[in-house]
Amino acid sequence: MAQLGVVVSPSPWAQAYVGLPYILGVGECAHRAALVWRQEFGFEIEPPPAHGDMSVAQRHIEAELAKPEWVRVRRPLEGDGVVMWKGDRVCHVGVWVAPGHVLHCTRKDGMVLTPEEDLPSQGFRVFGYFRRQEQQPMAA
Repeated sequence: MAQLGVVVSPSPWAQAYVGLPYILGVGECAHRAALVWRQEFGFEIEPPPAHGDMSVAQRHIEAELAKPEWVRVRRPLEGDGVVMWKGDRVCHVGVWVAPGHVLHCTRKDGMVLTPEEDLPSQGFRVFGYFRRQEQQPMAA
């Protein structure tokens, strides 16, 4: 049951990405996340040349998260990276969309907006939430 004053539908900007197709090598999950971060949040990442290979994707995600630009956070904010397990590999990434949704790209459906609690039904588990240093909220 929705509470007065609590937003329950995802941010409107995210709807523009829903339905973009999965394209091997140029429109996989990291490519689509990079597109969103560039267009909506103003920063660039280099997507992996994974071409559907989950082990390559995992190595790229691990290397990207090892960079000092990324900070692991407990509670995600709009635009944070959501890194996910697929099976036994940390190889899938999406973008946090308030409230409680992940914008991500799957082979089957392309770009989708999934409530966080529904990720397991798609075969994903959240590994962690990550924020770019330049996106950190300023201390009051």
